[in-house]
Amino acid sequence: MIHEAAFLMPGFDCLPVPIVLLDDNLMVIYHNPAAQRALARPFRPGHALGERMLEQALATTLYQALSGLSENDRLEKDLKFKNDDGPAVSGIVVASRLVAHLGEHRSSFLIVYTDITNRSAMENIMESSFDNFIQTTINLDDALKRIKMQRTVLSRFKQRITKELDVARTVQKSIIASHFPTSLAFESFGTNRPSEEIGGDYLDVIQLDSHHMGFIVADVSGHGVAPALVTTILRAWVHDLFPKHQHLGSFFSVLNKLVYDTFNTTGFYLTAFGMILNTTSGEMELCSAGHDAVIRVREMDCTDLGTKSGGRVIGALEDSSFTSQMVQLVPGDLIVCHTDGISEARTKDGAFYGRERMADFIRSKRTHTLKEIVTELLADVDSFSMGEKAHDDQTVLLIRWKTSLD
Repeated sequence: MIHEAAFLMPGFDCLPVPIVLLDDNLMVIYHNPAAQRALARPFRPGHALGERMLEQALATTLYQALSGLSENDRLEKDLKFKNDDGPAVSGIVVASRLVAHLGEHRSSFLIVYTDITNRSAMENIMESSFDNFIQTTINLDDALKRIKMQRTVLSRFKQRITKELDVARTVQKSIIASHFPTSLAFESFGTNRPSEEIGGDYLDVIQLDSHHMGFIVADVSGHGVAPALVTTILRAWVHDLFPKHQHLGSFFSVLNKLVYDTFNTTGFYLTAFGMILNTTSGEMELCSAGHDAVIRVREMDCTDLGTKSGGRVIGALEDSSFTSQMVQLVPGDLIVCHTDGISEARTKDGAFYGRERMADFIRSKRTHTLKEIVTELLADVDSFSMGEKAHDDQTVLLIRWKTSLD
């Protein structure tokens, strides 16, 4: 309890804390200089701390709160004081009921005021930031839900595409030669390895008659689904035309016309190398349609064959002529026909595997079975590439002449 507060008023003048004394009717009895500076307005004795200084609701609330205070009770309230010369001033009011002889007033109120304008602004910023954070969190949650939904849709679409590609891969495998003839006179083996799920290389073996076997390796421009579709049509044409044309020149000329008429507006074309082997005598007809020459591997050397034959790529021009070359195989000759996916396999630094390396590797393995040679060749290509993804489809065909049956 403060008993003679009037004697303390001179001490209040020196305090930096704003202090206001009120009577029971909320009339100003005293204020110190700090209160006048803090509230930016003068107080005069007899001036009510009411609606002129506070919003009506706040004035009523403060009056009710102060009236209910008993002696030595304490009240804390956040109030916003009006300021005629500027914006409202926010602050914390700490009030107590005093029982003291302050002139003619015995029961009075002591109000200590602290300016929290800046704190209120900071609280508003924090509250706004928190609201923004909550809204951002809600938006993010909605976005994540949409992404999850899109992922589900994409996953189902991917599963459908994967399933369809699996079917396409199965179909393409069925049109690529998987059975390679072998007799007392010769043996053959080949394989095709697409760079993607399906590819544009074509490999086939066709029995033309009782003494002639036809071989063809082709490379449709590009790789992937579209070239793979071309190979399915190509197979039908090859199986229809090859037995009808016992010479490669005429066979490729007719095939060229069909490819041009069908695909010239799409930009598709193909390179091909054809071979017809006389399975009795070992005589072989060769013809290149814009394709790499085949390689004849012998114990001491490797030689390109078919360089004197050929013509343009198939499907580039409406009418093209092709010439063939005849060679005689001798026992032990190994013929290698490949697509450029083998020779142009590369490292991350751009170095190519190359035909010379391929020929030397096959020559070093020439006594192995044809299947072993093919398997080891592809493994060597992979080792050379050091994990670099294949840039093109890879196809290789081997034919070994063992002996003449004449």
